[in-house]
Amino acid sequence: MRLIRLTGTVLDLTLLSGAVGVAGMLVGWLAGVLLRFDRATTGVLILSGGFGNTVFVGFPLITGLYGNNAITTTDAVMISEVSLLLLFTLGVFTSIQFGSGEQPTRDKLRRVLAFFRSPVFIAICIGALWNGLDPSQDGFFVKALLELTHVVGQSTTFLAAIAIGLMLRFDGARKDVPALAVVLMLNLLAHPLLALYTADGVSLQDPNRTVFVLEAAMPVAPLAAVFAGYYDLNTRLASLAIVASLVISPLTILGLLFLL
Repeated sequence: MRLIRLTGTVLDLTLLSGAVGVAGMLVGWLAGVLLRFDRATTGVLILSGGFGNTVFVGFPLITGLYGNNAITTTDAVMISEVSLLLLFTLGVFTSIQFGSGEQPTRDKLRRVLAFFRSPVFIAICIGALWNGLDPSQDGFFVKALLELTHVVGQSTTFLAAIAIGLMLRFDGARKDVPALAVVLMLNLLAHPLLALYTADGVSLQDPNRTVFVLEAAMPVAPLAAVFAGYYDLNTRLASLAIVASLVISPLTILGLLFLL
């Protein structure tokens, strides 16, 4: 395992990724308004337009393409982190706003800010602090600790996938076919093309450009179904979107690779 080096390029890429994610959310909201979907469906459009599966699909794809490359690995990790940060803040706020009924603004903010007390955020902070201290990786204790975090991370991924799978719902799926088509266009076409135009607009160079665009082309984030179920959004649509985008995404990713 290697420590991630945070350079100016990496931080710029991270901010760009967050900006494209927010823009994708806005496009999802606009699509829901123009097509007059109900609020629960519009909430899913917003989540699908802004958040892809950068952790379970994006990171393995990048490491598969580039191997143990320090630059691309760092890019993929930081894009995943900023995606999680936005998902657990703006994503939660969106889910509350478009589901769950009316709630006082104070309660909405309290639930959003709860992320900054969550184990996920605490773990990110501990990792960043550890990285900043730049400890030697040659000692037995450090090697054992890094290996333990790797094993725990792999186990957590497997258990999270099972939990998400148990939450998926597909009964009455035909009713959501029109909305599903919009979700797929937002997630697999609009989001990556927005990233591509952004990358070219700021003159990103490879391999940063390729990683940035491919991460934006990932299928719908599995947590969309979790949020949909918890906050009373359109759970069936979120479930369909996760599965359908996962099946179709290899084709759109191959198309993007030709463009890149």
